[in-house]
Amino acid sequence: MKAFKLFLAVLSFALLAPVASQAAVASTEAPQAAIERSEVKKEKKLFSEAKMAKMEKKLAKKMKKINKILGKSGNSVDFNDPVDKWMWFWIFGWGGAILISVLSVFTGGFLWYLSYLLWTAGTVCLIIWLVKKFGGDL
Repeated sequence: MKAFKLFLAVLSFALLAPVASQAAVASTEAPQAAIERSEVKKEKKLFSEAKMAKMEKKLAKKMKKINKILGKSGNSVDFNDPVDKWMWFWIFGWGGAILISVLSVFTGGFLWYLSYLLWTAGTVCLIIWLVKKFGGDL
């Protein structure tokens, strides 16, 4: 019986020894796997940087087109011009009115009166701009 117990002890040790050596190998592989994951993250960052550079180029092209449409100076809003300043008051008035109208829906109509005032002011500025622009010598 002692021999059988000794045989079982040696057998169990023999079976557990490869598991322990595999654990030791796995523990040395774990840092290697972490290094590989960090390299993959770096490659992803490089890819995103390349993607960002491509997006910047596209944005620069679109900005050139917009500046060409708005004028060569790129400064399209000029409040010093006695005629065109009324056009910008009209555009900003109606734009603000639309924005506040949308916001008044969420606030239960509380801002509706302010939106109404902006619509009215924008419309008055539109009429002034039309008279100054196309009125001739009035």
